[in-house]
Amino acid sequence: MSSERNIPSDPTILIHVGKLFIGQVVQTCSYTILYGAFCLLYLQSTATYLKKKQSNKAQFWMFLLSTATFLLATVHEATLLAYVGIAIHSILVGSQNIPLIERLPYANNLLQKPNSVLAWAGYLEFIISDAVVSWRAFILLQGRVWVMIIPGLLLLGSAAYIVIITRGNYFSAGGALETHNLDIIGLGLSLATNIVATALIGYVYWSHRKDMVAGLGKHKTTRAERVLALLLESGSIFCLFQAIVFILGFTPAFDDDSTIAFYAQTIFPTTFFAFSAMYPTMVIVLVNAHRTLDYEYSTNMSLPRISEVEPGRVTTLQFAHADRTSSHNSEKRGDSNAA
Repeated sequence: MSSERNIPSDPTILIHVGKLFIGQVVQTCSYTILYGAFCLLYLQSTATYLKKKQSNKAQFWMFLLSTATFLLATVHEATLLAYVGIAIHSILVGSQNIPLIERLPYANNLLQKPNSVLAWAGYLEFIISDAVVSWRAFILLQGRVWVMIIPGLLLLGSAAYIVIITRGNYFSAGGALETHNLDIIGLGLSLATNIVATALIGYVYWSHRKDMVAGLGKHKTTRAERVLALLLESGSIFCLFQAIVFILGFTPAFDDDSTIAFYAQTIFPTTFFAFSAMYPTMVIVLVNAHRTLDYEYSTNMSLPRISEVEPGRVTTLQFAHADRTSSHNSEKRGDSNAA
């Protein structure tokens, strides 16, 4: 008798299934909206890259990286749509001869492979984003390896986290708690990586701004300064968004679909993966829109010093060694813009 009392009634099961469907549809819609924006960003960055008559190796690799993250986001989006279809079909359509209480385990078994694909795509999205942010800080610091020890170790920790969680049996129902705990660890490593890398970019911005104030005055801004400010602001916003997702990982699960907390727990983690995939391409598009760099990314970027350049001529970040003619023309353009 006691076991029969513990069996939930059909209305209770239907309410639970309905909440699961609501959560999954909200997640899918949230990711789909951002994926649509990512499509536009990727098309714009691709068109800009293809229009260039000459491009260096760094630009080529950044284009490939942007393409890789776009493909990952496409796989993520397609799997989310398939997940919703499989869940609805397995519970409501394709299991008419199965008792209602047994349909959830039946559906969970069918959804294990989509869960694995979503996990792989999401983990790769955020670790690629972390690597890009760290690499950008490394370039801005002119290749000073010792400065990148901490973000490098954090990146290795994130990679180890991905290996651990994808090799274990964490996508079944029994591994849900362990998966949640590991997700918090992974998010913490990723957040720490982005905070350190963004702080390093902030240091470069502060150092550059200090030199500019000494040479040009407080009211003068340069192209290089605007680019550094763009990188710092975008990195700070991304860190803030990631911190919200990290904090939500410690809050208890909310089952009431009429509360804001329910939708916050549903939307933020999913959109975090979308933003992680979009972030490298988004920065490229923003930089191109500002027209502040002749070469967005390269391995030979240098920050000019006041002692080496005349006041009023420090206007651009250089990402490749240019000949004297092109440098002179660039300086003349910068002077006219400053005027």
